Amino acid sequence: MKRRILIWSTSVFCAFFVASCGPKSGEQQNGMGAAEFNKIIDQMVKDEELDQSVADSIKNKLKAQEAVSTAPVEISDEDRKEAVKVNSVQLLEDIHSDRSLNMDKYLGKTLLIKDLLIHNISTVDQGGNYVKKVFAYPFDPKNNSIAVSYGEFDSYPEYTYKGSMLGIINDLGTDKPCFTFELNSPDQMKKINALEWESIEGNNFVYKVDILIKNFSKENIEYVVGGDISNDMKANSIKINLTGAEIQK
Repeated sequence: MKRRILIWSTSVFCAFFVASCGPKSGEQQNGMGAAEFNKIIDQMVKDEELDQSVADSIKNKLKAQEAVSTAPVEISDEDRKEAVKVNSVQLLEDIHSDRSLNMDKYLGKTLLIKDLLIHNISTVDQGGNYVKKVFAYPFDPKNNSIAVSYGEFDSYPEYTYKGSMLGIINDLGTDKPCFTFELNSPDQMKKINALEWESIEGNNFVYKVDILIKNFSKENIEYVVGGDISNDMKANSIKINLTGAEIQK
């Protein structure tokens, strides 16, 4: 009876841990992966702390959850047809100026986010799969400017796009690329002939893309709220983190 109680309580704890702390759909796994959890589970079986059938059940749940977290996002023809088009800087400006009024235009919608200047591309090991992750700055082609923020006494570096000097829009983004997006498939960069490309040299951007993203949500947005009565309606230092993106030519 004592062993049964131990097995039951341990399995409940493990199942809860996997469900609550394991990778969720669209999130990068920053802690232990399934391989590490499996080693722990195997050791618990060896130490007779966990029944083999329960261990197998937990492993299967881990495997299924990893598949969900890295599965491509299906974007239908109807999604594409109904996609809301928005310039990347405009999206930040809407969040910044009054998110309580402006976000209804975007939340839950498929968005075509336009004019992102790619800063870096990396390959991320995620759940046993390989994901292309892209880091980009929002670009306003009308004003030939990018959103990048620096402190009051910091010096702005010079940014160019294909050799043309770019203006700076402060406060909206951060001092790093404030858009990150994981591509639906690793070969998406073929669309702009940049599959082997890593990052810009200096601050001279060479690639500009539009991306399609399904079901834009509050979870995709990070920001800092103003701390006093002069700016507490606003949001600054905005970051947009996206998964399941498709590059549109």
